[in-house]
Amino acid sequence: MKKPIVLIVCNALDDTTRNKRGITTDSPAASRKVFQLSRALFHSNLQPIILSLGRGRANKSIDYFSFSKKRVEGVTIIYAPFSNIPLFSELLSLCSFIFTIVKLSRRKQKAVIYYNRQLAYIPSLLTSWLMGYKNFLDLEDGEIQDGKRRFGFAANKLIIKLYDSICNHGALLACEALKKVTTVRPTLCFYGTVNDVAPVEKKENDELHILMAGTIEKDTGAELLINSIQEMRRNNYDWTENSYIEVTGKGSYVERLKKLSEKTGWPKVNVHGRLDNKDYRKVLSRCQVGLSLKLVAGPLADTTFPSKVVEFASDGLLIISTDISDVRRLMEDGAYYLTENSPNQLIEILAEVQNTRELANLRAKKGWQRIMKHCSQESSGEAISKFIFPYTK
Repeated sequence: MKKPIVLIVCNALDDTTRNKRGITTDSPAASRKVFQLSRALFHSNLQPIILSLGRGRANKSIDYFSFSKKRVEGVTIIYAPFSNIPLFSELLSLCSFIFTIVKLSRRKQKAVIYYNRQLAYIPSLLTSWLMGYKNFLDLEDGEIQDGKRRFGFAANKLIIKLYDSICNHGALLACEALKKVTTVRPTLCFYGTVNDVAPVEKKENDELHILMAGTIEKDTGAELLINSIQEMRRNNYDWTENSYIEVTGKGSYVERLKKLSEKTGWPKVNVHGRLDNKDYRKVLSRCQVGLSLKLVAGPLADTTFPSKVVEFASDGLLIISTDISDVRRLMEDGAYYLTENSPNQLIEILAEVQNTRELANLRAKKGWQRIMKHCSQESSGEAISKFIFPYTK
């Protein structure tokens, strides 16, 4: 008997395809979460297939990339064609997966997960509904990412209603608060999936490497971090010696951090920019602390879960996070928390980490244990597979 099939409609990109297509406007965190989800489903005896638009912003060149198919760690990825010619590019994205969804509809047990309520997925959404798929929504935030600026409030409201009506088998939510922005029921919080392996032990030395990665903007805590670094350098604290702030990713605050990296004083700042997965893993491997500083009471505080918390903790890093969303609910006493957007509070926590390294290591271990309990491939794969096909296990 064939395995139940789960299609994941999204815009996830592996490094090779992203580089080949020259795409720089994608979200690495979103891609990582989709690939993790698919691997969890694969290990739970389902057959996931990723249907990715494989696109970025059209740059008006004549470059064209045809359909492509590849297999990564047992999971099939089908990339839609991508053109850099505006309008034609959008038309390709709208129509690409209709045939694939029809062809795969012969499978008796079949489901589709739509990663956020995107305008470009609507033809696929209508097709999967007509073909008898179980339709699910994977909601990462409370907004429609595509079309928000172009179509206005009324059109966005219509798109939300369409998705919530058709994806009536359930919704995977990035955090509990997102129940308020969708009428889809039932729901399941999905914080991400991690490999079921112990983290590599960090070398014991005097150096403390602190990582900030992803989107480097004010809302994600970049200004809070900059103010904290400046304050530590002004006061010239003894404990900051041999402390390094490692920054990877992209955003409007990267240049400000680069200017700090050119100045003397502790902590040192190393700005790496956006890295491919291999080079990013090198930076990650030398870090002991991971920062997740989306602002308390900011626009991202309740509408999404900071995926870096799961990623960093699974690699054995000690988490320092703002007290937002479901972070404390997931991590409990396996992390340090900022209750306000305060440089002084961040500095106090960093001082405690540096001065009580053994206790900090114990807290990091607790954080890793929490992540393994709730986000391992086995636990998350089983929970999601039962959510999608509750009567087949």
